Amino acid sequence: MELVYWGIIILPILVFCVAIIAIYVHRYYERIPGTSTSKKGWHKKKRRKRLKLNWEDEDF
Repeated sequence: MELVYWGIIILPILVFCVAIIAIYVHRYYERIPGTSTSKKGWHKKKRRKRLKLNWEDEDF
C-alpha cells in the first residue's frame, strides 16, 4: 500500500516540480550571453537584403 501511495501521489508531484525547475533554469541561462547554445532571445536573425532589380541598367 505504501508503494501505491508513493507511486500515485508523490512521484508525479516530484516530476512536475523538477520539470518546472528545469524550465526556469534553462530560461535563466538563456538570458546570460555566452552560456546558452540557442541564442533565440538575444540576437535577431539577420535577414538577407533583397537585391533591387535595376531594369534601366540591364540590357536583355
